[in-house]
Amino acid sequence: MRSAACNNPPCPKCGSRTRKNGHQPGPDGNRYQNYQCTNVECRHQFKPDMPPARKKEPKVRCPLCGRAMEVYKVRASYTRYRCSGRHNKSSPCHHKLDLPNSLTQQPQNPVISSGLLEKYRPFHFYKMRYSQHTVAIALYFSVYLALPATTVAQILRDLFNVSPSPDIIEIWTKKALPAVSRVWPNKATNLR
Repeated sequence: MRSAACNNPPCPKCGSRTRKNGHQPGPDGNRYQNYQCTNVECRHQFKPDMPPARKKEPKVRCPLCGRAMEVYKVRASYTRYRCSGRHNKSSPCHHKLDLPNSLTQQPQNPVISSGLLEKYRPFHFYKMRYSQHTVAIALYFSVYLALPATTVAQILRDLFNVSPSPDIIEIWTKKALPAVSRVWPNKATNLR
């Protein structure tokens, strides 16, 4: 027991002896030995074998307060950033900034570029609670005509006396995304 305690590294803060304190996951997914200082006033915990975490340097700074900005929304023509100081109670900053995307870069079809076609199983009409005709009409209205799900639900209720909820229509749209992108490749970008 005494020899095991001598093999433990000293505390990097105060230099006192340490003891093992379980294993903790690191940034790479592996588990590393955690040590705790035995000094009552210090009690510092550290993992000497764990590699340092990658620090993400902010690319955009807030022009008002100088804090880092984070990506808030990504659209085809611009990216909206918001200040990370919005949670600061003493001096909150709610500034948002729109930066245009590259003018030379053409927006790609998000389904094809993300690999969703190969990743997910094919869309099957027979696994739906409603008939395949109802699902097909709902997909036509929501994808090809780009109508909101609430409007599609109202149309189905008024014309066909079928009442799926707008949430169900959005789920159908997301499930049918790979199949729809093959049939209407230009319209699949409306599903973002």
